[in-house]
Amino acid sequence: MTFLRLSLYSLLLIAMVNPSHVWGAKHHHFTPTPTEVPTDTPTPTPTPYVYTGPKLYSFDAMWGSKGTDPNQLNFPEAIAVGPDGRLYIADTGNNRVVVWTADGEPVTTYGTFGTRADWRNPPQFNHPTGIFVYPNKQVYVSDSLNARIVVLDVNGMVVTTWGSQGPGNGQFSLPHALAEDHYGNIWVMDSGNSRVQIFSNLGVFNSTWGSFGTDASANTLAAVMNVPLGLALNHIDQAVVADTGNFRVEVYNNGGIPVTAQGWYGEDGPYVFKEPAAVAITPSGMAAIADGASGRVIFYNSKNGSFEFLGEWRAKDEILNTNYSPRFRGIACDPQNRLYVTDVQNNAVLRLKPFKNPSAEPTFTPEEPTFTPTPPDNNPYGGGFPIR
Repeated sequence: MTFLRLSLYSLLLIAMVNPSHVWGAKHHHFTPTPTEVPTDTPTPTPTPYVYTGPKLYSFDAMWGSKGTDPNQLNFPEAIAVGPDGRLYIADTGNNRVVVWTADGEPVTTYGTFGTRADWRNPPQFNHPTGIFVYPNKQVYVSDSLNARIVVLDVNGMVVTTWGSQGPGNGQFSLPHALAEDHYGNIWVMDSGNSRVQIFSNLGVFNSTWGSFGTDASANTLAAVMNVPLGLALNHIDQAVVADTGNFRVEVYNNGGIPVTAQGWYGEDGPYVFKEPAAVAITPSGMAAIADGASGRVIFYNSKNGSFEFLGEWRAKDEILNTNYSPRFRGIACDPQNRLYVTDVQNNAVLRLKPFKNPSAEPTFTPEEPTFTPTPPDNNPYGGGFPIR
C-alpha cells in the first residue's frame, strides 16, 4: 500500500510538470499533411544555451545515497536550516525527518510510516514534503498524504498537529512548503488546493488566498496558481512562489495581491523553467529558485517588484561525474549564505558556496530582458511577461 501511494503521488507530480500532460488538451489545431522534405536537406543543429553571466555560487559538497540508514535518503523533497545550524530534511520516501550537521554528518532521525501523531509520542508520517524549524527549535512538518501539519519538540516528540483532507479553511490537499513571517505566523503552501494558508504558530487559522488558474493578470488582483510547490517570504513578507504547474515564479503581497509573475516553459534562460520547485531567500536578499528538471538554481533580486535576473548555477557546468543527472526539489540557505539543495533523483543533498564574499550584495546589473514568447502550442504560459 505504501508503494502504491508513493507511486500515485509521483505520477501526480510528473503529470503536473509535464507540459504534454498538463497542457496537451488546451490546444486543438488541424494538422495539415506535412510537405515532403528531400532526404539530402541538412537538419539544422540547435545552438545550445551557454550561460555567460556572473558566477554567484559554485559546487561545494554532496552527501547521501538511496537507503534507510541515517546517512541515506529516499526521495528527499524538502530541507531547512535550523537555528542550531543543522540540516533538517524531509526524507519523503522513508516517511521520516533526518537531521544532519551542516557537513552532512547524521545526528538523528524522527518518524516512521503511519497516521498517528499523539502528543509526546514519536510521530508517524505519510509522505512528508515540507519542513521548517522555528526559532525555539520546534520542527514543523507538512505531512502531505495525511493532509496535516505536525509540530515536533527538540527531542522529536509530537507537540501538536492540525489539518484534515479537504478544501475548507484549515484543511489541506498535499500541503507542501512552509515559511514563517515576521509576526511568527506559519504560512503553508496548500499545493493540491493551489493556495496559501496562514496560521498562528499554534495552528489557529488566520487567512487564506489563492485558487487554481493559469492566467496571471494584474487586472484580476487575484492569486492564481497551478499546484505550486515552493514558497518563501522576503524581508517585507512578500510571498515568492514557485508556481510549478504554470512554469513560473510569482510574487504576492500579504493578502495575495499580485506583484509580478515571471516565466514560461523551457530548458534554459533567465526566465525559463522546466520544474520550479522550491524557493529560498538568501541573507543578501536574493531569491534562489531550484528548477528541478533542468538541474539549475536561478537567482533574482527579491527586494523590489521588478524581480531582476541576477545569475544562475547549473549542475552541468560543474560536472560532478559524467553520469550525474539531477532533479532538484528543495532548497535552503544558512547564515553563511551557503545553499543546500535536495536531489530527489539521486537521493542526495548538494551544498553550494558563494563564489564571492558572502556578505557582499551582487554587483551585476542586468539589462532589461527582451521577452520573445514562443508560439502558443509550445508555450503553456503564453508569454512570460511580468506584471508591473
